[in-house]
Amino acid sequence: MIVEKDAARSSCLHGCLADQGYRILTADSCLAAHTLTESEPGRGVDVLLADAGMALLMGSNLARWIRRAGGRLKAVLVSEGESSQRPFPFRFLAMPFEAASLRAELEEALTPLPAAA
Repeated sequence: MIVEKDAARSSCLHGCLADQGYRILTADSCLAAHTLTESEPGRGVDVLLADAGMALLMGSNLARWIRRAGGRLKAVLVSEGESSQRPFPFRFLAMPFEAASLRAELEEALTPLPAAA
């Protein structure tokens, strides 16, 4: 799920990921993403790609909410700035970034961790 308030950036992200075969849901706010996940729980969200600095409800709070709701969500937060300055316990991608970097972050987020012995 792409949660991005900027329509042009959302469209660009959607195009980049759709070309790689991802099934994508989009929302222009965290509230809209919350509503979408509530109204269509069977669709499932594997990865949240969100603007970390969104107003109303930051992307990291939305990711925590979805995890508490029972989803096994992975999150990649995007924002301007250095990743060392991030206050989030999720994957972070600093803008600007290349499409290949975005795909690599998503693939890594989607890779299951090995089972504990």
